[in-house]
Amino acid sequence: MAKKDHLFAVVDLETTGGLAKRDKIIEVGIVLTDGNKIIDQYSSLIDPERSIPPEITRITGINDEMVSGKPRFYEVAKDIVEWTDGAIFVAHNVRFDYGFLQRAFKDLGYTYSKKLLCTARLSRSLYPEHRSHSLGSLISRYNLEVNDRHRALDDALATAKLLMKWLSLEKGADTVNEFINLGVKESKLPPSLNLERLHGLPDQTGVYYFYDSTGELIYIGKAKDIRSRVMQHFAGQNRKSRDMQQYVHDIQYEITASEIAAWLKESAEIKKFKPRLNKAQRISYFPIAVVLTNGADGFSRLEIKPRSKLRPAREVVCSYFSTRGAANAVIRERIRAFALCPEINSGEDIGELCTAAQMKICTGACGALETPEQYNERVELAADTMTKLFDKDFLFGEEGRQSNEWYFVAVEGGTITKGGFLSDDFGTLDERTIIGELPDFPGTIEDNRILWNYLKKQKRPRIIYL
Repeated sequence: MAKKDHLFAVVDLETTGGLAKRDKIIEVGIVLTDGNKIIDQYSSLIDPERSIPPEITRITGINDEMVSGKPRFYEVAKDIVEWTDGAIFVAHNVRFDYGFLQRAFKDLGYTYSKKLLCTARLSRSLYPEHRSHSLGSLISRYNLEVNDRHRALDDALATAKLLMKWLSLEKGADTVNEFINLGVKESKLPPSLNLERLHGLPDQTGVYYFYDSTGELIYIGKAKDIRSRVMQHFAGQNRKSRDMQQYVHDIQYEITASEIAAWLKESAEIKKFKPRLNKAQRISYFPIAVVLTNGADGFSRLEIKPRSKLRPAREVVCSYFSTRGAANAVIRERIRAFALCPEINSGEDIGELCTAAQMKICTGACGALETPEQYNERVELAADTMTKLFDKDFLFGEEGRQSNEWYFVAVEGGTITKGGFLSDDFGTLDERTIIGELPDFPGTIEDNRILWNYLKKQKRPRIIYL
């Protein structure tokens, strides 16, 4: 079986929906096992203080009448903490159940953090030949007796039986331990660190810092789950991971909760401290640059260069990109928007009107219909729009480290100007007053690109245009 001191708290939740930020827990089931036998069990219906959708009632059988008068989450929170204390948190698709509990505890101002084990991932690892690893499929495959599917305690009992069955396999315990420790072997850790130290790191969003034995800061990173990301470093087999296994002596971190806050802080900290193990990372996010150059013929151009080959004294960086194709697309768009000459911009010999000029798209600098000085004014305007990615002033906000806190980024004049945390008493303030309360954050070109890319990936970003 697994290590003798392993206690497993197998958890299942029923909820009003699938989004932890929006939906609520309506039932919790916890089964304690040492890996050989079931030790104890706990369950409770929970009043979500809102109606239960008909589809959830159809699946679970739990309706509004059943939860009416039942304890609210804050009334069972202490029970959940005590029942899972000192245990490995186990669930089928663990991020769902764990995420809901983390959110519910955060709303109470409490941080809930546990070692995790996902039985769905464990099943996929032990039996990759099987197509389905859903709990229902596994119950059928192993002929498990379950009284009431989609009720929290019964599903938790089924999951506990699966876990005990897999722990009894020849290599089952080793596989379980590997999943718990995210692939990290204690023998690979630096002498000053151990698995308990890594497990003690928060599984929250933020920035982490690695120091060597002399106290020098040698690496900075950001992560949605600090613990998981740090453990990935020490489980890796590449050169950077080996360097970390050899040199890291201490780990510090700062929780941001907001992902964009972590992105921007990491970017600023790497620029400030220039840690030696971050050398490649400083250009890894956006390795391609578009620069404004001045040619010997007097014409300015927008050119693409690998970021590693920039010459700051001779070139003005307009923006950074993750791929050459993305940079090319933006240059083509700026050429059309500002009536620039494709041939001049590509550095080709000129002397007659290009095809674009004949189509009245290019204004004819290629055929001497305007001077380099006139042409360059438009090139510089185009470059300026690339540097300033945003054409409107706005305020963007994300939930902060506590339920009563937000992280705001202010964009003014096309670039980030302010950023920081505010408590939720800002609700009575107008947007300009909120901006006035934020600390200065003069964003770099890279910071603007980070924010631009981040907002593109958000389904419903909280943006207030000014």
